[in-house]
Amino acid sequence: MAANFPYFKFTATEWLTGDIIYEDYELQGIFINVCAIYWNRDGKITFDEMKKRIKSERLAELSGGFFSVSDGLISIAFLDEQLITAKHVSKINSKNGKKGGRPKALIPLEEKAVGLIPFNETITKKSNKEEEEEKEEEEEVENVHTLSPSVKPSISQSKIDRFNHYSSWAAENSPKLLKIKKPLTATQLSEIRSKYSAEQFKEVCFAMEAKKDFLSKYDNLNLTMRSWLKRQFGDGGSSEPPPKIPLQKGIQMPKLVTPVVNFEDAI
Repeated sequence: MAANFPYFKFTATEWLTGDIIYEDYELQGIFINVCAIYWNRDGKITFDEMKKRIKSERLAELSGGFFSVSDGLISIAFLDEQLITAKHVSKINSKNGKKGGRPKALIPLEEKAVGLIPFNETITKKSNKEEEEEKEEEEEVENVHTLSPSVKPSISQSKIDRFNHYSSWAAENSPKLLKIKKPLTATQLSEIRSKYSAEQFKEVCFAMEAKKDFLSKYDNLNLTMRSWLKRQFGDGGSSEPPPKIPLQKGIQMPKLVTPVVNFEDAI
């Protein structure tokens, strides 16, 4: 993995708000070294091998809380997810190289939701329009932070700038929106903001952040965001939206972690 992907994604906000921050600097240093070794070995290393490399009795203190051990092998969840994505990008780049064409953007890995389809029903064949829409969505930049440097975004710079502002704002004020299984894309964000005001969008973001089981109950932010906005403000585009319907009783909107002087500028 080191040859094609010598780096892994390090999110400062997650580090500073995670459990690791409560450990002393020595243990934090041990953990980041464990992560580097784990990444360099493609996530395939035993606990005994790690002990030989780290040479610290405190390694065991990380087991259970920051990595798990099964059949002698170490597993670090957040790096395992990135390894799967990285291998997927490598496979796509390899195929594009053989074709001699321009590489496409990363197609996000996800399992299609089939739980709502009864077993006694057959899935109808997709229309050409649906297939084209799916293809366009696959070529969308799903998350600018997970793209290989060789992947060129196919969307406008203005959408990318808005998406970057949104990502920075959400990391400080509504991090659940970035942790959901399928977050917003730059195009989806632009489409939603073209229908709803910044204040309407912000209110729903805070409501989602306040919902304790949000990440376990929802996995597609685009569909969920559109549904909540429609239920709260109607179809959008109206200067006088319909009366607000409480998204959930008893929820108090959280305060801004980092105040935004002009929310329109942020998203």
